[in-house]
Amino acid sequence: MSSKHKPIVVGLDFGTTYSGMAWAPEGSHITAVSGFPSRVSFNHDKEKVPTALMYRKEDQPPFWGYDIPSDEIPLKWVKLLLLDDKDLPEHVRNSNHIKSAKSRLKQTNKHPVEAIGDYMREFWKHGYKDIARSVGKSRVATSRFELVVTLPAIWPSYARMRLRKAIELAGLLDARSAGETTLSFISEPEAAALATMHDFSHRADFEACGGTVDIISYKVMRGQPPKIRESVQGDGKLCGAVLLDEGFLQLLRSKLPRNVWDKIGASDVQWIMSQFWENGMKPQFNRDSEPFVVPVPYGGKMENPSQSPALTFNRHELSDVYKPVVAEVATLVCSQVRKVIEAYGKPPRYLFLVGGFGKSAVLYDSLREAIDEVSVKTEILQARGERPWTAVCRGAVMKGIAKSEPNPSVLVEARVARASYGTTYNILPWEANEHDVRDKAWCPVQREFLAVDQTKWFIRRSREQGEMLWDEEPICHAFWQDLESPTDTIETELVYSAAAAPPDRCDASVKRLCMIRWSKVPAFDSLPTWQNGKRKVFRHVCYEVRMVTDGASLDFQIFYEGNMVAAKNVDVDFTGSGTAYRP
Repeated sequence: MSSKHKPIVVGLDFGTTYSGMAWAPEGSHITAVSGFPSRVSFNHDKEKVPTALMYRKEDQPPFWGYDIPSDEIPLKWVKLLLLDDKDLPEHVRNSNHIKSAKSRLKQTNKHPVEAIGDYMREFWKHGYKDIARSVGKSRVATSRFELVVTLPAIWPSYARMRLRKAIELAGLLDARSAGETTLSFISEPEAAALATMHDFSHRADFEACGGTVDIISYKVMRGQPPKIRESVQGDGKLCGAVLLDEGFLQLLRSKLPRNVWDKIGASDVQWIMSQFWENGMKPQFNRDSEPFVVPVPYGGKMENPSQSPALTFNRHELSDVYKPVVAEVATLVCSQVRKVIEAYGKPPRYLFLVGGFGKSAVLYDSLREAIDEVSVKTEILQARGERPWTAVCRGAVMKGIAKSEPNPSVLVEARVARASYGTTYNILPWEANEHDVRDKAWCPVQREFLAVDQTKWFIRRSREQGEMLWDEEPICHAFWQDLESPTDTIETELVYSAAAAPPDRCDASVKRLCMIRWSKVPAFDSLPTWQNGKRKVFRHVCYEVRMVTDGASLDFQIFYEGNMVAAKNVDVDFTGSGTAYRP
């Protein structure tokens, strides 16, 4: 049965500490999913849910989010375990949170991808029910889903492949009678930009300006609907609420005698972190805060909390928790502001703070002081309420809607390349003054030396600034291959390089991205022929490789005589960290 209705676009923000989901029937009002299962009433209507999981017996689904018992130690921070250790900063890699996550995961005998899949399965079940309550079960059953998932812009490409695998394991892409569920990705800062620009587009002074969103800078072009263009290459680090939590945990431990720390146990520490830090001090703390008092569950007993031992946290102690984290964020933001000034001769007009950490008053004050030293003209905007918190998942929905809407509310029309992407080919003949001697190889077909493993870049990252990529605008290159006999497959290799200046040959910085195998090989007898010096006959096939980007993925297509014969979305085909070529 095919879908009777327009697709329902679902945006999924799988976060390190909290996750969110929003949806909209195509072109309609965007709604954030809420009403998550909770053991505490004040959490029920929140529009994001903790990225936390606790396994039970094999025949029972896991507890997740707000529904995890307060005396249990959940599996958290699992999103960061999608990254290889070498890609985690040392202070994150050695943090208690990451060590705890690895230990908990080892106890379950699960891979991070499996655990994320288990979490997403429960998250999706709730989201599905929430959507069905709003539009009706019959509408959901007969509507195709378009799923847009967010991920950090600074993540290595292999992590995206692992996230996709988790989505598949969760069943989000399972066959439905309404039609295939499509999956696409969008970077978290771009999703936040789409939602934030839409929220502020009514302002009279917002018609044309520069904006910085989550360490990514966008230039807002004139016109309605507004179009935004990434202005300089973004930056980022693994810093934020995760490191705040680690800092508070260390402070808590330092204030308790060793014998008390050992006696209260890990579950009581988790209770303090959840009830008093996560839902109290962290969202409320500012530079003028009065001391916070936290009861200590001595030996796991809290029969009379008012008479239990208590700890007092003053603003100076909590400021020390915030200082290193906000300083790192401020350094990143100021660096981005300087790049904008260098590129355009003036600073960005606005700096938007979004996400959970983006609601922090301490972060706002610290950035205001840091920005004043770099630029007196950049205004920091920190919206209140839930909209900044849900900006990423709402922006993901807007991305899905923009694919088919003729007039989307906000459109990202261009982005800056963060790596070089291309393909390998051989150059004939090998020239001593042009090619490396290590690439010299004899070609028995052409009967002369050629230069092997040369690179042709579709996207070229330069030392100063990446190439501007225009949305949905293909980049094309022509190639050819010689065939000696009929074949069932023709392969085209794609490569990438993170080098500041991509090389013209395959050196150690060039890594394999994927192989595209043609699904429709031309009839051998129909191909033009030629003879080499030994009068041996070969067939000659010419084809074109096209690359299209939508900001979070690269689609490569191979055309032969105007018809597409093969295609590959590279989100699926990153293998590990890439295979390096010989130098």
